[in-house]
Amino acid sequence: QRYSLVVNANQKVGNYRIRALPSAGQGNLPLNYNGGINSAILRYNGAPSVDPITSQKIHPKLLVESELHPLDNPAAPGAPKHGGADVSINLDIGIDLTTFQYSMN
Repeated sequence: QRYSLVVNANQKVGNYRIRALPSAGQGNLPLNYNGGINSAILRYNGAPSVDPITSQKIHPKLLVESELHPLDNPAAPGAPKHGGADVSINLDIGIDLTTFQYSMN
């Protein structure tokens, strides 16, 4: 699952690590931050190009999906009527019954 977010960049110029540890992974995905996995570097303009020295918080703020809300225009696009979609795309969906793989367009 993916989320788009807005970061309020109000800290002093520097390099910061953003961490997002999944609650479960598919296959053998590690559930840690070793080697920079499950994390990214937020580098302010003017900061040196070096890895951040921040450490993981003891009690991080966990994502609570019910607290998520749109930045603006929370309504779905298009008009709320039959045929009111803002963009219409015809999808040609198929399945290969030998390999059980789906295809689209």
